[in-house]
Amino acid sequence: MDSSNEPAQERHLHWKFAAWDGDEAALEIHWLIEVSVIGYQCEADALLAVQDMVKRQHYRLRQVFECPTCGWQGKTAKAMQDMADAAQR
Repeated sequence: MDSSNEPAQERHLHWKFAAWDGDEAALEIHWLIEVSVIGYQCEADALLAVQDMVKRQHYRLRQVFECPTCGWQGKTAKAMQDMADAAQR
């Protein structure tokens, strides 16, 4: 067993969505943006997070990929530890 304080690398996903207003059928796209979220296990949850961040008429998944190396887990683990330390004070 590893005695370091580093969290084990676990599977996590990066989701990228295009979000825009306008007529989707006519491809008249206005205010196109790309929104990324990290760590959600399914598209439905990732889409809910995107919709919570930006309000557009249309959303389309553009890319999803698995990533063990971006540091997201380490930052999340550190934030949780910081909260636990603050609660004990």
